[in-house]
Amino acid sequence: KRNKYIIGNWKMNGDKSSIKVVNSINKSLQRKKHNSKIVICPPFTVLDFSQGPLKEAGFPLGLKIATMKKVAL
Repeated sequence: KRNKYIIGNWKMNGDKSSIKVVNSINKSLQRKKHNSKIVICPPFTVLDFSQGPLKEAGFPLGLKIATMKKVAL
């Protein structure tokens, strides 16, 4: 069986107060039935203070790599 993922790509904006959106998403998803794994990819600008709330909400942390070089993953 394949897992379904919903991945939120958080654009390069926002500040510490923007993390409230994680709580809002979590509350909304708790009211709906779904079998998807939710991953949120915050930008570097909010990475330091978004890790805790993402973990508390049960969302895995995704990261984006923005470079002009070829990167082996």
